[in-house]
Amino acid sequence: MSDKEFRHIGLPYLRFDQARDLRLDLYLPRTDHPAPLLVWIHGGAWMHGDKSDPPVLPMVDEGWALASIQYHFSQEALFPAQIHQCKAAIRWLRAQAARFGFNAERIGVLGASAGGHLAALLGTSNGQAALEGDLGEHRDQSSSVQAVVDLFGPTDFMRLPDHPSDLDHAAPDSPEGLLLGGAVADHPDR
Repeated sequence: MSDKEFRHIGLPYLRFDQARDLRLDLYLPRTDHPAPLLVWIHGGAWMHGDKSDPPVLPMVDEGWALASIQYHFSQEALFPAQIHQCKAAIRWLRAQAARFGFNAERIGVLGASAGGHLAALLGTSNGQAALEGDLGEHRDQSSSVQAVVDLFGPTDFMRLPDHPSDLDHAAPDSPEGLLLGGAVADHPDR
């Protein structure tokens, strides 16, 4: 652990009766002012991945607070559960800002691949009821974010089959198909 940070590993931000609870890891810089918060969303084709060891951890040494969050994989829940869970994480974090000493008005998100997709949705869906969800105990808090970095996350599922790939993105068993519960073409509204 760096002498410039505090760590809080495995903080529950969303509890479920019939599914695994979702947790986040929070890394805080040693600073005398509220740090901006960076939220990392891991990739893994919405089927696997881990919040531990986020590649952006060095940002804490630069004065950023960092949260690395979990979400349910496609074999556990279909879309839009994942974006609802990410929004619940943002609301939970915003509600905890004073407790942990970061700035609730300066929240940025970034993610890679599937995490990039979810980060992009966080940045473009504020106030859209279908993507907002009603999860978590801090529904009075905003899920809006002030900055987004989408590292090679898909932004248009309908166009994925047009790109060269070893995967058949049009198939129901593609990563996107498993996320949506069937072939992408059968779910254009998602």
